[in-house]
Amino acid sequence: MKTGATLRAVMTALSGPVTGLVTAPGGLDVELRAVVIAEPGDPVGPGDLVLVAGARGEAAVPVIEAAARCGAAAVAVKGAPVEAMRQAGIAVLGVATDARWDQVETLARAVIEGSGSDGDSHQDLFSLAQTVATLTGGAVTIEDTAHRVLAYSESDDEVDELRRQSILGRNCPEAYLAHLREWGVYQRLWAGEEIVDIAERPDLGVRRRLVVGVHAGSRPLGSIWVQEGRGAPRPRRAAGGRGAGGGGRARPAPPPPPAPPPP
Repeated sequence: MKTGATLRAVMTALSGPVTGLVTAPGGLDVELRAVVIAEPGDPVGPGDLVLVAGARGEAAVPVIEAAARCGAAAVAVKGAPVEAMRQAGIAVLGVATDARWDQVETLARAVIEGSGSDGDSHQDLFSLAQTVATLTGGAVTIEDTAHRVLAYSESDDEVDELRRQSILGRNCPEAYLAHLREWGVYQRLWAGEEIVDIAERPDLGVRRRLVVGVHAGSRPLGSIWVQEGRGAPRPRRAAGGRGAGGGGRARPAPPPPPAPPPP
C-alpha cells in the first residue's frame, strides 16, 4: 500500500528546480500523499503538496494561506514574499523562477506515488541489478528519484567507499549528491535516456561510473548505476538493454574540477 513520502525525500528529488526550503514548521518528516497543481480558489486536501503554478509573488500568498487552512502538507511557489510564507504555518518550498512546473510535478509525483512497494517488486529489482551486473561486469545499484537505494547487485572487494556508504545508508551520501548536481548529472538523466559517463575521482574515493535514467514515457522513475569493477563497464549494456532503462551511447559528464591542493 502506498503511504506517501516525506518532505525530506521530496526535497531531495527536487534539488534541481527547488532553490531551498523557506520554512517547515512541522519538520522534514511530514508525510506528503499527493501532488496538486492549484490555481487561486482550487480545493486542496490534507497531505497534499500544492504546486502554486497559477500565481507568484504577492498573488501567491492567498493560495498558500488557503492550502494551510485545508491541511495541505506543503506548497511549492515562485517568488512569494518570504515573511508571508513563514507566517502561513505550512512548509514552503521555493522554486526557481525558470523551473518548469511540469518537471516539478513529474519528479514530485514519482517520489510520492512510488514510495510504496511490495516484497515481490523489491525482489524483482534485486534480480535486475544482478542481471545488469553480469552483463556489464560492474557493481550495480538501482535508485529512485529521491536517490534512495532500492536494490543492488552482489559485489566483491573491488567496490569503492561511495558504494559501501550508499548501501549501508540506503541513500546516496549528500556530499557526493552535491557534486553530481554541480556536474549536471541529474539534469541530464531526467531530461532523456542517454547514458552518462562519470569519471573516476580518486580524491573523493570514487571510481568511474555509468548511469542511466529509467523512465515511463517522459516520467522519471529512477536510475541504474554501474560502478566499474576489475575492467571498464561495457556502455552498450549499462542499462541491461532498452527494456531496463532505454540504454544508448555513453556520453561523458562534464569533467569535474580538480581537487584543491592540500593545505
